[in-house]
Amino acid sequence: MGNKTNRKKPQVFVVMQRWNLPSELFLRRHLNMLANAGILVGIGVFKLQGFSEWRGVPIYGFNWGRPYRKYGRMMLRAFLARRNSTYLSLEKDAALRHVLKETGANTILFEYGTMAVEFENVVKDAEQKIIIHTHGYDVEDVPTYKNYLNRLRSLANNATFISNSEFTRRRLIDNGIPENAIVVKYYGVEVPPTPIQREPTDEITILHLGRLIDWKGPDLTIKAFELACERGLNGKLIIAGDGDMRDVCQALRDESPWRDRIQLLGAVSAQEGVFRRLEADIFTQHALVSPHSGRQENFGVSIVEAMAAALPVVTCALGGIRETVVDGETGIFIEPGDIEAQANAFLTLANDPALR
Repeated sequence: MGNKTNRKKPQVFVVMQRWNLPSELFLRRHLNMLANAGILVGIGVFKLQGFSEWRGVPIYGFNWGRPYRKYGRMMLRAFLARRNSTYLSLEKDAALRHVLKETGANTILFEYGTMAVEFENVVKDAEQKIIIHTHGYDVEDVPTYKNYLNRLRSLANNATFISNSEFTRRRLIDNGIPENAIVVKYYGVEVPPTPIQREPTDEITILHLGRLIDWKGPDLTIKAFELACERGLNGKLIIAGDGDMRDVCQALRDESPWRDRIQLLGAVSAQEGVFRRLEADIFTQHALVSPHSGRQENFGVSIVEAMAAALPVVTCALGGIRETVVDGETGIFIEPGDIEAQANAFLTLANDPALR
């Protein structure tokens, strides 16, 4: 592997697409770990959203297109002026090279393969060590980038790839990334210092927390919940998240005879996510292979967060989920599309507190 190495203490510059999205809490965890270790020297955000500094670390935007141009320049001008930086006048590749030199970075961590492809010219001639952290959709063809997979493969001699699961690693290999260029690193999540104990209750709370997209099956979860209620379940369904299927889920809820037991919260903060997991009795995600894009769950952060909160998980044995959930111990596996089995799993867990 042609990756450059550096024995000095890492000085890491992170390149990411967006800043502080609720659905990308795992990226914030990465940044916190790097900052806590004292090795984070800068953050580059391809689509800057008005930040100039975080925990004393500079944030640089590399896309001055709409709607960030005026706002981003105003926010960063004073901060960068004291460094006598010419960064704001440069195009993105030159800007990245400039801030790498300015921050003294010897390692570049690209969050998502798409960001590495966006800055492929920098990757190919960089003196720094290059790490490309893949997360899911970026190990398949990405239509917004012409010849994406070919361009990603062309970076393999200059970079180490991190995959978030064995499933993701296999997809990278299938798409031409050399096996010896890939390291598997599962996401970490916060674990309570002491195990969470829940008192048995008459009413069961079932939680779906995650994006409302087809391969997470929120519509099927609503239908399974209705079926369980018809069979005697005393409970409520909380759906927290937003996405392309929000309107579908809203219509299903509005038409449901059990609508008073179904709550759609929209996107929630990390803090509310913690609260919702503490209040829940069962976590569910009806994982699927998307009929439109072929995508499926490469890891499943929300599922691991649920298990860390001592919640049993009802889901499907697909993608990276098979590497985290143990059927019959930490959760119940169902077949994709089988709402009968999902409803039965809800009833089984509701009727036997010891299983939860």
